[in-house]
Amino acid sequence: MISVKQVRDFAKDIMEEKRFLHAERTAQMSREITMAHNIDDDICNKIEIASMLHDIARDMPEELLLSKAYKKDLNINKYELEKPVLLHGKVGAEIVKSKLAIFDEDILNAIRYHTSGRVGMSIVERVVMISDVIEIGRKFRGVEELRGMAMENLNDIFKRIIENKIVYFVQCGLFVLPKTYELWNHILLKEANTDGKELYIF
Repeated sequence: MISVKQVRDFAKDIMEEKRFLHAERTAQMSREITMAHNIDDDICNKIEIASMLHDIARDMPEELLLSKAYKKDLNINKYELEKPVLLHGKVGAEIVKSKLAIFDEDILNAIRYHTSGRVGMSIVERVVMISDVIEIGRKFRGVEELRGMAMENLNDIFKRIIENKIVYFVQCGLFVLPKTYELWNHILLKEANTDGKELYIF
């Protein structure tokens, strides 16, 4: 598999400086989380690679995102058509496949779904999403509490991240993507079916 250094060099060449620094901070947070939870080295490597690449298409103009999405037949939904920036994960995954020959689905899905989430996310996908939200450059109210939660219980922090995303989208008048609320409902159903016992998402 491609090395983290190769991925970092590729990201640095393509991304705007501000976005690249965010990617580096996301990767650093992911390393802290994986170390805290003794996650296997091969999974840690996937997480770090996906963390560096998750926003590889974030600064792409909307017209270009749409063009690439149509060209790759990415099944654009009505929300992505209205707000093409929502395509940056899907388009980013295609860039990673074509430019870096990365075909690992854990890595690609972590890039595709780091904004929306989805039912059935792997540990790679979940840690990348968590790290993206709480990396050290984030300055919103409550972020320190979330960072502490991430070191203690991955189930709790993952649920809180999804909850916070939905609240944020609603408060800002943004679309709540179907995959996000499907994931939230899935978590609640899983909890209900455990009769109050701890839900082991991971």
